Amino acid sequence: MTLSELRELYSTAREIAQSGLSWGAKYDLIFSDEVSGKIKLDYRDPDLTYEEDVSAFMDAFDEYMGKKPGYWKVEAQDILREI
Repeated sequence: MTLSELRELYSTAREIAQSGLSWGAKYDLIFSDEVSGKIKLDYRDPDLTYEEDVSAFMDAFDEYMGKKPGYWKVEAQDILREI
């Protein structure tokens, strides 16, 4: 996945998570082949409510993308493909 594709995937996931859809609809969209199926994130899945599951996934994605305190984990080869 290129850096542009990763950014687009993140933007899509963030848009879904912040939308006015029900948490069940957000869950179905986030945990689909088109979103979570395209990226492997290491996070604790609470398996409690749709809201908590979506929030846990997005917290991990935020951290992965450097949007929260943590670190940038994008592979160097992905960045080099963009240059």
